[in-house]
Amino acid sequence: EYTKQQKQKTTKYSQKYANNNVAQAITRNAEASPSAQRLLRIAEQYEGVPYVWGGTTPDGFDCSGYTQYVFNKVGIHLPRLADAQYEVGTQVSRSNLRPGDLVFFETYEPGASHSGIYVGNGNFISATSSSGIAIAPLDTGYWGERYLGARRVM
Repeated sequence: EYTKQQKQKTTKYSQKYANNNVAQAITRNAEASPSAQRLLRIAEQYEGVPYVWGGTTPDGFDCSGYTQYVFNKVGIHLPRLADAQYEVGTQVSRSNLRPGDLVFFETYEPGASHSGIYVGNGNFISATSSSGIAIAPLDTGYWGERYLGARRVM
C-alpha cells in the first residue's frame, strides 16, 4: 500500500507543519471521537503523497479522490467529485466543526471545487496541487478566502 519511499516524499509545506507538531496533534486531538481519530490516523498516513489530477490511490491523489479514499477506509462511501461530496451528510457551520468533518472551498470554479478533512485546531488536510497531501490552516491565506462550507458524514 503506502511505502516507506512514498512517505519520504514529503513536501516542505508538510514538513513545516509536522515540525510544529500539528501532524502529531491530529491523532491526539481531544475534540475527536474515536471514529474520527481512526479516520484522521488513516488520513495522516498519506501526508506528502503527490497531487495527481484525477488521482484516487496512494500513488497520487486529487482532493476528492483523497477524501473518498480515506473515508472508504472507515466504511463511509463518498461520491467521487467535490461538488457531489458537498451534497452528502449534514451541513455544519464553521463554528461547529468537529474533526472528521468534510470541508469545502471554491477554487477554480463556482461551487465546491476542493474538499478536505477538518483535523481540529483550525486545520484541515487535503490534496493540493502545490503541496500534495498537506495540512493547512482553515482560516488564513488562500484557503480562508475560499472557504465554502462543511458537511458531517460520520
